[in-house]
Order: sequence, then C-alpha cells, then structure tokens
Amino acid sequence: MGTLNDRTVTDGNQFVLATYYNLLLGTIIRKDFSNAVVMSVTLTLTDGDYLIQRLDCNGANRIVKLPPGADGNHPFLLINSTSSGAWTLTVQNNAGTVTYRVLNPGEYVYVVPDGNGAYLNTGLFRETDYKLAPTVAANNLTLTVTHADGTTPSATRPLWFKIADTWRAVTSALAVTVNAGVSTFNAGAVELATQEIDLFAYVGWRVSDTSVFLGFARLPNAHVDGDFSNTATNEKYIAASGAAPASTDAVTPIGRFAATNSGTAAFNWSVPTYTNTNLKHVSVYETRWLSWVPTRTGYSAVPTNITYQYRIIGDTLDFTGADGTAGTSNTTTHAFTLPFAAFTVTNQVHEVVCACDDNSAALTTPSYGSILTPNWSTVSIAKDFAAGAWTGSGTKRVRSTHGSYRIK
Repeated sequence: MGTLNDRTVTDGNQFVLATYYNLLLGTIIRKDFSNAVVMSVTLTLTDGDYLIQRLDCNGANRIVKLPPGADGNHPFLLINSTSSGAWTLTVQNNAGTVTYRVLNPGEYVYVVPDGNGAYLNTGLFRETDYKLAPTVAANNLTLTVTHADGTTPSATRPLWFKIADTWRAVTSALAVTVNAGVSTFNAGAVELATQEIDLFAYVGWRVSDTSVFLGFARLPNAHVDGDFSNTATNEKYIAASGAAPASTDAVTPIGRFAATNSGTAAFNWSVPTYTNTNLKHVSVYETRWLSWVPTRTGYSAVPTNITYQYRIIGDTLDFTGADGTAGTSNTTTHAFTLPFAAFTVTNQVHEVVCACDDNSAALTTPSYGSILTPNWSTVSIAKDFAAGAWTGSGTKRVRSTHGSYRIK
C-alpha cells in the first residue's frame, strides 16, 4: 500500500517544478504539519503556517486571526487545546472585523478559503458520541459514561452534551452508584422485586458548581431535577453524581438500561447480559414491555399463573394483565396494585377496563369500570357500574384488564 512518503520529490529529479509541488503541502493534513502554541497574546496566522494549530489559551480568553485575503490560500484546523480553565479561543478574520467561531476547550473548527479573500468555516466540531456502561460490583449498581471508544473524558478530550439549550463539556470521569441494602426507586417492592426494570440515564447541569452530573431514574421524560423525588425509595427518585442538584437544574435523557433488584432484605442489584434491546446509548423516552407482580386484596388465596405487563411512554403508563387461575375470595372487595402511582390531577380519576369472574362464574356484563384514585397505585375493581359487591366466597379473578394513566 502506498503512502505519502512515496510521493516526495526533489527539484530537478522526478519533478522539475518543485514550487508547484510545494503548493500542495498547504492542502495536506498530517501530524508533522502541526504547531502546538502556548498563547500569551493574539496569534495572527500567515499562509506559511502549518494547517494544524493546537492552541492553548494559557489562562485567558485569546484571539487567533486568519491570514489576509491576498494570502489566504490554504485551510486551517484550529483546536482549543486548553487543559486548565474554561478559556475561549475566538477565530477572526485578519482585520478582526469578522468572528467565525468561539471555541471552548476541546472544541475545534476547520476553516477553508472561499476563493474571494475570506474564509468559510465548515462547522464546529465536538465529540458527542458516548457509551453507557452499567455494571454491578459487590451488589451495588454503577452507571458510567465514556466516549464511544470507552475512553474517559478529559480536559484535553472532553465529551459534550447539549443540556437544555447549551452545550456542556464533561472533562473528567463521570459515574454514579446506587448501593444495595435499600429499595431505591421502589425497585425492591413486592410488585417489582426480582423483575427486570428499565432505568433511564440523564445528564444535567448543576448551576451551583457549574458542572455536569450523571443520573438515572425510572422516569423517562424529565426536564428539570424538580420532576424527580428527593426520596431514594420513591419511584420518581433520581440517583445523581456529586452534590444534590437544585430543582431548577436542567436534565436531558441520554439512554436506557436494564437492571434488577432482589427485594427484601438485601436489595441487591444485578444486571443482565446487555444487547441492543436492553441497553440504549441514545435518548429513549419509553420502556420495553415489562412485568410486575400485583399485590391482591379480597382473597384468602390469590390467583396464580398470572401475566401482568406495563410500558411507560413519556408521562403515560399502559398496562395489561390476566389471571390464569382464579383465587379464593374472602371479602366483597377486589383490588390489585400497579407498578407506578398515578399523577395527582384535581377532580380527576382514571377508569380501567376489566373482565372478571365472580363466584366461579364469568360475568357477562360487557365492561367493568375500575376507579384509580389520583396519586394511588391501586386499582379498586367495581363489579358493575352500580358498584355491586363481590361474592365473599368461592373464587374470583381478573380474566383480562387494560388501562392507561398519567404518572407525571
């Protein structure tokens, strides 16, 4: 395979017009055509300067000026290589009358001559490709975010996220851990223990110390930290790295991953073998169809062979379920719990459709209204629209049910 070194020439030998050949050097981007400059004043480039300019702002905001129109014959790759501080590098024309870009540390821009005495910039470049790495050690769950190649972000190679309307840089290792021993996110409750759940990864901007934080939660569509709960065992809790964010700190979802909590009393975490289905390295706003085990009331022996599944899409939870085998009734009430509490809306209730058996017989009424009280996580099933009582003996079951309700 040929290389550029195979093409070098000597004037008067292979190539008699080395002047023309040397003009081509201004279009070749190679490591050996680069400068590393620690700036102390404004830098004015000439057409004879290397294409690659790694510029350290060195403790202050700096300016780099491009060659004047008559000399602007080759492109430049300009890199703000500042590794300490948030100093910006402003790219201007030679006269200082046009600003092409303002580069934060780690950002870079490629500028090319427009053939008419000015320069065009081909866009601001940031490294935005990332990878989520959920792991478990000593039964504790840790989420780490890195560059797509697994490299830890650094000041010289930051990882960028757009949070709200502003690009923010991650310049060091970023991880958050949820320890075993507690039913964090309510994931160890009876309904969810040993059941795989989906957790949503977020990055946020902590205004108090001007830093990016990493977090994860069961809610898929939060916009600010105030959308979450501050109580670790609450289903709307977010586990966040560093100091507790303020309620107004903006957050952005960046992915989703699966995990399982063992429940009482160890509340140990585990993770599956990850695939493209249960680990997403992009913004996702819905869960997969997941299972939960409802707690039943109105039975001395609960139904068996049950199948109950739910899916969260944005701020709405859909669910479906069925009892394969009837349970033994011992009261005139009938209820089951849900995997997530309903959102409180004044004077609003949520209706759930059910088809049921009562006293070993399938009810023939075509539909049954169930009332889900706002901010509750229990469906109280009415036998009919007149709220008739269930038989307190024999068997009963939910043959099928489906509902949808708001959770945020």
